Amino acid sequence: MTFTARVSPPQMVQALALLAALVGVATWSSLLLTSAESHTPAAAPQLLAARSDSPALQWFSNQTAPVDIKVSGVMAGSRGAVAILSLNDGPPRSFLQGE
Repeated sequence: MTFTARVSPPQMVQALALLAALVGVATWSSLLLTSAESHTPAAAPQLLAARSDSPALQWFSNQTAPVDIKVSGVMAGSRGAVAILSLNDGPPRSFLQGE
């Protein structure tokens, strides 16, 4: 019994295409899955002095804004409890419960 390889030209082309696809997948996976080196220069983080007088800084900061609340009065109305409050030394205003 002798072994004879019966490989037709279309099967040979298909085998070579499969081999090329496997080599391509192996090459690209090795390139894409490795960690890349950063080519940007390492810059020292800039520490800016926090200025509390900047409205934009207060708007985007993580800290809550200090609010000065002065209670002038509390009363019950037909629509619920009403409080007369002065915010940040402003004129007194009425606030309904839940406002």
